[in-house]
Parts: sequence; structure tokens; C-alpha cells
Amino acid sequence: MSRAEAISDLLYGPDAPARLIKLSRDIHQAQLVAGHADFEPNLADYLTYEPRTYGVELRTISGEGEEPFWPGLLHLQLGTDGSVEIVCGRGTDQFGIEHRGDGRPVRVILASVVIGLVRSTLALAAALGDEAGYLGGWNVGIALEDIGGAVDYDLQRRGARHTRAYTDSSYQRTTTTSTGELVDAPGTVAGRLLLPLLRTLDAAAVHQPRLTDPATPAVTP
Repeated sequence: MSRAEAISDLLYGPDAPARLIKLSRDIHQAQLVAGHADFEPNLADYLTYEPRTYGVELRTISGEGEEPFWPGLLHLQLGTDGSVEIVCGRGTDQFGIEHRGDGRPVRVILASVVIGLVRSTLALAAALGDEAGYLGGWNVGIALEDIGGAVDYDLQRRGARHTRAYTDSSYQRTTTTSTGELVDAPGTVAGRLLLPLLRTLDAAAVHQPRLTDPATPAVTP
């Protein structure tokens, strides 16, 4: 079976919906087994399967009618070209006034959600690469929008006396990797994407354990 045929079978085969949803849940469970913190939304949430001409989409059912509940939104896209993309509606949140003391809520970046979804995306790419026998390079990236003024949630929750707010409105980072590194050192790849942000927030030391290897257990489709 060719590489294209292997990916097509994974995405569109008769057992594709059940197989992809199980793969997504297994990847999340592997993170928990490896000792990484749980987070919401995640790949173990209920996902719908929608085939498209360019690939398939798996998404959470969140909200009623046409208006989604953005904090619970998770949209996973797997392309016939081997691409993997996750869009999440919950990168930031509000810390209530009881945690601040001056009557204003604190905007926080949920690093555990961001790190967890980055590692999930890398694991999905590794699984697709393994299924297709692809050992070459990958371009990977992350983008966070509308995060200006936010501080790290974990530092805020622990009552840190001084927290450092992010000053730009968005954060973007890209790097290159290989299927081998995605399998053997996903924490290293995630670190290249996220440590610049965490250092800016003075939170790198807090989240470093989530960006280390050995890798979470390998998961196969």
C-alpha cells in the first residue's frame, strides 16, 4: 500500500470514524499515564466525524444551535496530505475578583491546555507518519490570539506575588522536526514552540516538567 493509500484508508476507510476517535482518546490517555496534567477540552471529549474532500474533521459538540460554546470548542482536522491541525477556543480564561483584591478579574493563559493540545497534535502527526511509513520532515507551529495582558494561570492560582503579563496581542512560533523526533522526543519539540512564551510569562520553570522527555507512550492507529 502506498503512503497516499495508507492515509486515505485511515481517514476514509469503513472503520475510520471509530478508529480515529479511539486514536484521539488513546493519545489523551497516554498523556495521563505519563503523568501529564489533565485539561479541558481534550481529545477524549465526544467528537463527531465529518469527511471532507481535503481530509476529515473531528470536533466537539459544544453549545446549542449555530452559536458554539467557545471554551469547549475543539476542532481537529486531518488532511489527505498528512497535515494535522487543532483549533481550540480555550487558551485563556478569567480569574475572578476574589483572586485579585481590587475588584477586577485577571486574564490568564491556560498553559496546561495549550501544552496538552500541542503534545496531542504532535502525537497525532507521529501516528499518521507511522501509519504512512513517512520518516521525513515536518513543519509545526502554534498561534495564540488575543492574549495581550494575560498572565500564567498556574502562577496566579498558586498566589505568586509577582506575575508577568504578556504584552503583545498574539503569539506565533514555528519549528521543524521529523517523525523520529515526534515519536522519541515530543517534549523537546513542544518546548521549542512554547518555551519562548513561558519565559516571557516567567513561568518556564513551572511548566518545564510537561515539556520534557522520555515521550508519552507511543500510540498507533
